[in-house]
Amino acid sequence: MKSRIVLNLVLFALVVGIGLLLYFKPQSNAPSEYRLSTLQAGDIKRVTIDKPAVLSLEKRDRGWFITHPFKARANAVQVERLLEILSATSKQRFPTNDLTRFDLDQPQARLTLGEQTFSFGALNPLSVEQYVATADNVYLVPPRYGAAVAMPPNTFLNHLLLADNETPTGFDLPGYKLARVNGAWSVSPAPAELSQDQLNRFADEWRLAYSIASEPAKPAPGAEQIKIMLDNGGSVLLQVLQKQPQLILLRDDEMIAYRFPGDVAKRLLDPFAAASKAQK
Repeated sequence: MKSRIVLNLVLFALVVGIGLLLYFKPQSNAPSEYRLSTLQAGDIKRVTIDKPAVLSLEKRDRGWFITHPFKARANAVQVERLLEILSATSKQRFPTNDLTRFDLDQPQARLTLGEQTFSFGALNPLSVEQYVATADNVYLVPPRYGAAVAMPPNTFLNHLLLADNETPTGFDLPGYKLARVNGAWSVSPAPAELSQDQLNRFADEWRLAYSIASEPAKPAPGAEQIKIMLDNGGSVLLQVLQKQPQLILLRDDEMIAYRFPGDVAKRLLDPFAAASKAQK
């Protein structure tokens, strides 16, 4: 009986001791993860990369546009990859009093989103994460953020030949003219009859034309021209720089060349060839 009382007293003392230890133990207020920014991607209107290559982007009513080193519509997916760092978190944070230690005294890449700049340094050999300096601190993050910044400027070009708000209502092609009046398409000359469905598919080929590569280019004197009339009253002028082995079309307003596979040339340049191919 006495031994049981002693055991109960020992257990009671142990419970009390653990309770007191937990009560008086200093509590750490340090977060388990550190967020690199408080900015939201939707609030960013300007993006600048000044290393390794200079690139400037601007958000307008109709999406993102490249303003330097050339002027053109931007690839929204590539821009979103740059903005992802705003929601990045890191389990480690270091002061910026020794940037040389992280190869941040001469960073490999530098990105500015709005008013916040991110500098990208060395890779940590153990965690295979990259050191990033921003807002007076250095963080470790996955290397995909730095890889997005290191892409060449051409990567940020939009590959759609026509913008989302550019709907064709007419085509002046080498050898053919097409026009849509009161919702109905006509084509001349017409060596064969084409249905409205076939002509609508031909117009959609142009509206959805997506290049395999886009790049700045210069006009070619004497090149064939294509004029696309739009439903907003405007037009797009194209130069045919090449038909084979790839079709290369240069937008006159952007000075951007769009490359398409060779089989696309017939579908875009000849409405009758496009209809014949669709029937097979």
